[in-house]
Amino acid sequence: MKRTQDKIKDFVEVAKVEELRDFTSDPARTLTAYRFTDTTADLVARWLDTLADLPRGRGAARALAGVRGVGKSHTLAVFGALAAYPNLRPLVTDAHVATCARRLMNRRYVLVRVRRGTRQTLWEEMAAALAETFGGDESRWGSEPEAIVTAACAQAAEATLLFLIDTAAERERRVGRNDGPFLSRMARAAESANAFLALALDDDIADASGANATLAGTFQIDYLDPEHLYRIAEAHVLRKTPQARAALHELYLNLRAFLPSFRWSEPRFTALYPLHPLIADIAASVRLYAQGFAFLPFAAQSAQRAANRPALSLVLVDEVFDHAERALRQAEELREAIAAYDELVRQINSQFPVMQRLEAKLALKALFILSLEGSGATPSELCAALLLYDEAQPEAAPTRLSAILERFAAAVELDRRRDGHEVRYRLRIDAARGFEEALGAAADSIPDAVVKRFWRNIARRRFADWPIEDEASSTAGFHFVWRGTRRPGRVFWVEEDPANMPTDSASDDWHFSIFAPGTLDHPITTQERAVAARWLPSEPRADEVEVIRRLAALHTHEPLTAEFGDAARAALASLSAQAERIWTRLYLDEGRIAVGATERALSEEARAASSLAEILQEALGERFAEVYPQHPTFAEILEEEAAARLIEGIFGGFDPNDAEVQRLAQAFAVPLGLVVKRGDSLTLSMGDEMFASAWTREILHLIEKANGAMVPIEEVRSALRHPPFGLLPEAQKLIIAALVGSRRIELVTVNEDRITRRTLDRTLRWDEIKGVVRAASITHSAKELTAWARMLTGDGSLTPIVEQTARLRVRDALAAWFDRWQREGCLQKLTSLPDQALSTRLWNMIACVRRSFGSVAEIVEAAINDQIPLEEGLQRIADCFADDMHRFVRARRYLEHLMRFADGLDRWRWMRAYLCEAESTGIAEIEDLRLDLLAMTEDLFALAEEGEAERLESLWQRYHGEYTAHYLAAHAIACERVNEQLEEFWRSDAWREFENLRPLSSIGIWAAEEAARLLRRFGARRICRWSAEQALSVQPRCYCGFRLREKDEFARALQEMRDLVALGRTAYRQAVAALAQNLVEALNLLAQSDPDERTSKRARRLADMIALGGTPEWFERDDVLLIERALQMGATASPVRLSLPTEIFGLITHDELRTRLEHWLDALPHAATLIEIRASP
Repeated sequence: MKRTQDKIKDFVEVAKVEELRDFTSDPARTLTAYRFTDTTADLVARWLDTLADLPRGRGAARALAGVRGVGKSHTLAVFGALAAYPNLRPLVTDAHVATCARRLMNRRYVLVRVRRGTRQTLWEEMAAALAETFGGDESRWGSEPEAIVTAACAQAAEATLLFLIDTAAERERRVGRNDGPFLSRMARAAESANAFLALALDDDIADASGANATLAGTFQIDYLDPEHLYRIAEAHVLRKTPQARAALHELYLNLRAFLPSFRWSEPRFTALYPLHPLIADIAASVRLYAQGFAFLPFAAQSAQRAANRPALSLVLVDEVFDHAERALRQAEELREAIAAYDELVRQINSQFPVMQRLEAKLALKALFILSLEGSGATPSELCAALLLYDEAQPEAAPTRLSAILERFAAAVELDRRRDGHEVRYRLRIDAARGFEEALGAAADSIPDAVVKRFWRNIARRRFADWPIEDEASSTAGFHFVWRGTRRPGRVFWVEEDPANMPTDSASDDWHFSIFAPGTLDHPITTQERAVAARWLPSEPRADEVEVIRRLAALHTHEPLTAEFGDAARAALASLSAQAERIWTRLYLDEGRIAVGATERALSEEARAASSLAEILQEALGERFAEVYPQHPTFAEILEEEAAARLIEGIFGGFDPNDAEVQRLAQAFAVPLGLVVKRGDSLTLSMGDEMFASAWTREILHLIEKANGAMVPIEEVRSALRHPPFGLLPEAQKLIIAALVGSRRIELVTVNEDRITRRTLDRTLRWDEIKGVVRAASITHSAKELTAWARMLTGDGSLTPIVEQTARLRVRDALAAWFDRWQREGCLQKLTSLPDQALSTRLWNMIACVRRSFGSVAEIVEAAINDQIPLEEGLQRIADCFADDMHRFVRARRYLEHLMRFADGLDRWRWMRAYLCEAESTGIAEIEDLRLDLLAMTEDLFALAEEGEAERLESLWQRYHGEYTAHYLAAHAIACERVNEQLEEFWRSDAWREFENLRPLSSIGIWAAEEAARLLRRFGARRICRWSAEQALSVQPRCYCGFRLREKDEFARALQEMRDLVALGRTAYRQAVAALAQNLVEALNLLAQSDPDERTSKRARRLADMIALGGTPEWFERDDVLLIERALQMGATASPVRLSLPTEIFGLITHDELRTRLEHWLDALPHAATLIEIRASP
């Protein structure tokens, strides 16, 4: 497996669950701890609505049924808290429930909590509850239900009495009496009183059967399915991200591959991960004997403990046993089973091999838990429950467990019975004795027809969108989504001779037949359909059919529930879970989809499907693609409302640039090829692009064949509905409306009215359309069409297009206009405008230009290339402006304004960059102009207003002229002065000596580096050879780099250089004096060793001068070279002996001391010479 190294915490985020034992003591805590699902929110909201709608003097009775631990008590307590405590209503997080709760504001409700199981009879419990609510003696309320209701309502006065009747959590044992008749009498009494009865039933009374059947006539009973708990676990306790769900899909497929007996569905596996799905199936049976066991708290606690386990180390049923063991041992009905369990534990510890003990203990715990529901387990089922498998030998694990269970059966008395090819084992439970025999007898009496019908009931539980709800019907209409369209069809449940099946509707374009197990595969005789498939299950085993029979017996035989009570209800929950797993095997794991004579198994994705629609996509999707290969794929589901909005917005021209209309066009009109992109907007295709779509050509072909006559709308729709298109009415309407909008066809109503582009809107009544005809393409006279040509081209000399010469002149004028349009690139310029430069007004102007002149350009191109007649082209141009000259003038004014704006945008950006780089002049008038210009160029929106661009240009000319004059003056003064002074300095003796001394590598390095830095500051500015005025026309400074702030900086830098040269020369001489002894020795050595007599004399003369404490007045280059050679020999010379400078002594600051020492250190030699620091004399 690819993900075995992952941890459980990588897939799930576990939330804490507050475990409440008492739902009545703290209503606020009860309310905040409740987690609504769609089911419970709808249920509580309906009860609140019923309570709010009660007229004065009238009451109602509601009951809530469901298996133990499903949340009935908590739901009733929440309902009571919302009704009786107005201050708690704002705590509700579900919007639907909160809205319904606010309807209770004008009424007062008195809550009476009746705790069943605390007294011997229900009337005593009722009296105790009333005494607790109103005070006084319990005996005054009487024992008759009618008298109790009447007296209580009188005590409540104007308030509505709310009886909350629930089994007490603190009861010592389960309530075994039959309170049905008493409660029914109370419900009838409440009908004519200000009373509302809310009852929690302990029994699973789906279909109003069992011991509580008498209540069905007086109480409206709602059923709380265990699925509600799983939704809470998935949404609020065991939360997963979409990425985690995708990873769990891979884990599930791997688990199914290695453990075929793991038959739980992927949705259930994903919802409950990291809990084994079996835990949800057996939770009700465990709670039957361990009343403190609650599924959600257990799920949260166990998942938190398992967070660091490997991904497939799920929480298994053995942990359920460990969690509930203490409570199970206290159950009287489990004494024999507990004794057998303890004996088997002793056997395991004493007689089983060490390596087998852990597996045996796990199997024993799982067998104990599964025996609580009455069914026990086979070895394969225990392997699935404990995730025991061997990838190399799949049969090894069931074989081992079979041997272990046989040893258990030999040690203690277990119930054993043959179940297919395996043996089913079960620990004996006192509460279930006799029940198995009675259930088996009842199951034997269930006819095969009822069994087949129950297969369908299981399918209804498996798929939330199961369509066949009516028990008397075997077919129902349904739809599934294919390529963005809801395909209408019909689902058949086949459990008898298909000849007796009802036929489908003419509006259906598929049918899907689901065969009940054991029904022969026959094709159904219905109207011929291009797309049809059959779902064939595999054959059920005898033991599987027996499970369905037993389940049917529990649903239909009321005496079983009445006599065996809790055992029957636990068996019902268990058998329901088994039946769903059996159904999964027959239909999903081993079922086949048959199309004609071809059969195939379901894909892994289909096996994990949670809806029938997903199965249909798997079964019929490929066949639809074969039959309708040219059907487009829509990005969303095409609905009637979307089609109407699109027809009105784009095809009718009402609001084509609306954001929602554009979104719908992208989703639906683009796949149909009905629109084209112009700039950022989609507009109706007016050119030949529409002919690229085969469905458009099909309609136009029908109209062409009619030769001017009307084509019936049914014929058009039939052509689009049938292969190869398969287009449904919504898509058909879009195509027809697009052809009307592009002036290619017109619609004819039953009243012989014509619908054209001008009357195409949302109010169009498609049921009144009887046909389509070719559009009357020309509706304007030649004079009117020529007037539009003159308006567009600006050529007022054009004459009406009744003569050939006039037509040629109009064509030439249109060609010239189109050439200018292409050359100027108007749309391209508008498209390139940045978003930050566009206001809402500009956006609207651009949209108007694109919609009008963008379409006009395409029409003109088609007309001058003879793709459409000249008259039709001019007619379409008029249509682009709704045949309104004023619209044309407005659109042309927009175009001219936008082009000026686009052309000026680059210049305005350059102005702003110039202003941002320009230096401050220090002159108020110039700086005020600069700030005004910066403000104007920042607000590009304002520049789009009339006159603002001209005002900007005027201010710019003033600023640029004054700034240029100021800069040129400063530039001339600064450059002339620095050139003269620099030339004089370069010619001085001091600079010449400094230049000679700079190459010394071991002394005076700091002076050389500082001089280099100053020289770089002068650099190319020593002489400016550029035209500063020319440079200022494109940038705010000269090419030489002169800046206004540097006007006086050159003089300061020059003085720095003079000071540096003086200091450097002094430092060089100090360094030579400090190295005098070493230099004298080295120079004398040079004098003796150098073969050049002249060099020897100069070295000897220099050594004598230094030895006497002197230096040359001006160091020549040859002297420097000799000193450099001497310094290179300094490593072997004597150390330099120095004293600390006297300047560091005395009272000085820290910074002054640092500066003086740095100067002294800088004057020292940098060669590798030893320096001896002597004490000051």
